[in-house]
Amino acid sequence: MSTTWTARIFEMRCLATLPEPLDNNNALNTCGTKYPQNFLVEDNRSLQRSPQNKMNLLLLAPITLAIQSSGNPVDLKSRVTEASVFKSGLVMLTREVTIPAGDGLYSLDVIPQAIDGSFWYSSPDGLLVTDVETTIRINDEKLKATAQTVGDYLAANVGRRVKLTYRTTVYSPGPVEKEVPIEGILNGPPRGQTNIVPFKMDDGELENLSITNIVQINTNGLNSELSRSIKTPELKIRFRAHAEKSSRLDFLTMESGAAWIGNYLVKLQAGGVSQVVGKAQLGLGRLTFDETNVKALAGEPHLNENSRYDLAAGIGGLNAFLDRNQESYLSFQPGDRDPYLMLQQMANDAANARAAIEQGTNFQLNDAYMNAGNIYAAAGGGFGGGRGGYAPSPASADTALRQVLTRELASQGSTDRLESLYSYSLGKVSLKPGDRLSRILFSQASAYESIFRWEAEVGTDNSVVKSLLRIHNTGTSPWTGGQVFITKEETPLAQVEMPFTPAGKFADLEMANTQDILTKKEETEVSREIVPMPGRPKASIPRTTNEVHLTVESARNETAKFELTLLVPGELIEANGGKIEKLTRKLDTWNGQSRIIWSFNLNAGDKREFKIQYRRLG
Repeated sequence: MSTTWTARIFEMRCLATLPEPLDNNNALNTCGTKYPQNFLVEDNRSLQRSPQNKMNLLLLAPITLAIQSSGNPVDLKSRVTEASVFKSGLVMLTREVTIPAGDGLYSLDVIPQAIDGSFWYSSPDGLLVTDVETTIRINDEKLKATAQTVGDYLAANVGRRVKLTYRTTVYSPGPVEKEVPIEGILNGPPRGQTNIVPFKMDDGELENLSITNIVQINTNGLNSELSRSIKTPELKIRFRAHAEKSSRLDFLTMESGAAWIGNYLVKLQAGGVSQVVGKAQLGLGRLTFDETNVKALAGEPHLNENSRYDLAAGIGGLNAFLDRNQESYLSFQPGDRDPYLMLQQMANDAANARAAIEQGTNFQLNDAYMNAGNIYAAAGGGFGGGRGGYAPSPASADTALRQVLTRELASQGSTDRLESLYSYSLGKVSLKPGDRLSRILFSQASAYESIFRWEAEVGTDNSVVKSLLRIHNTGTSPWTGGQVFITKEETPLAQVEMPFTPAGKFADLEMANTQDILTKKEETEVSREIVPMPGRPKASIPRTTNEVHLTVESARNETAKFELTLLVPGELIEANGGKIEKLTRKLDTWNGQSRIIWSFNLNAGDKREFKIQYRRLG
């Protein structure tokens, strides 16, 4: 209500600036836009140019708008025209509706599940929209079905006289089953899971009869129609618009319901050349794309960690919005669901239907029978229990805004950079809820070489040699992440993760650990002395000089390109010809860190040795 009145106050302020006199086309000109004379008042000719009549007009405006808004809106079919999809499941959508010429009250056919603050609307054709309201209305609905079973007839004839045959047990002296006729007033509907029905006998006694013991029921004169009145909530996004001509109106939202991932295929060929193929896979949850212009985005937008759904989405009450606990209301939202979430229910329904045919109980396939069972199996004929009782489905997994993953996606070809994001256009896409799409993004030739790497570290026992595939990105766009499937001569070699690799740079893909290159690391303390502690001359601290001896030996039959790195603390004295990289991250208060890198060819049967010295405090 507050949103509605805010919009109407705005309308009143616009009317306060009405140009005078009224134009010759019998139209009221509000804020530079012409409206037909019946838009606000019945006869605008009666308005005179006096302060009192101006005030009458101002008071009349909200009243007449309220009357107009109380009518039934015209439902408009929206179409998603633009979609910018993130891998995390977030997607920025532009939904478009077409407004016919003239004035009218309209409603949107969907309730966007927008993130707080991301619900916006505008018109590329200059359409005037006076206000947008999200309304909830409680409607009365009557459900009807034809009685098929004893339980159905009992539920449909509460308060009426019923004749039936009942199986009971008598003792004379032992227990003996006996079928007896019973006639009386049905005092209430079947009682839920117990299958008990209250029955008032002709002698005034009240008996609880079990439905399972009712042998037959005389249906002559009984009501065969089941009915029940229920209340259903209806959510609508409504708005009033004035269009000089047929115009477009766009609704922009950030929500969930679509995601994409990137995959790579690397085919290793002879001569150090590989074929690198990039693919995008797009999946929809509850959304529908109809000739939608789709962009796949790598990276993530910066969002508030405590994000919630927009107030316009109508998810939960006002307290749920304020307390940020709207998720429990998601299952009650109108609109499409991801079909994959319904697979189990559909499989169970199909199995039950086939079983009914095999057992010869074909009447159970009747929709009216199923409806009757669903409505009246619960206690008191209500929802919530018994066979097939109504229970809301759980919230769709594709609507959990907090499930944001960190991996980015691969894009290539016509990739655009948007700040820290990369965008690839997938063009026009048409998919139904739950559908998947795979599309090749690029295919390019890239040089590669096999590298063997040992990453040694002082103070740590690590003798593992890794086999790497170093591939050159010869394209014009970065490789931004995703699973890589590596093959050679149609044989699978590995599946690894693609690191972010700018155009023109190299990607190192870790294949596996190598067993036929042997390594050894030995550490020895050469000397130790006591020196003043840096920054505290009166205190002392030990300083040691250490030597590290590294050995690499090949048991392979061919030459291997090898990279050896050693992480060293403190001050380097001798690097044995290696390339030195000073690291900004210190080991501790007194000691920095350096990395030494050696690159060389390791021939078959070769053994290489390296000795380095360093000095450290502590």
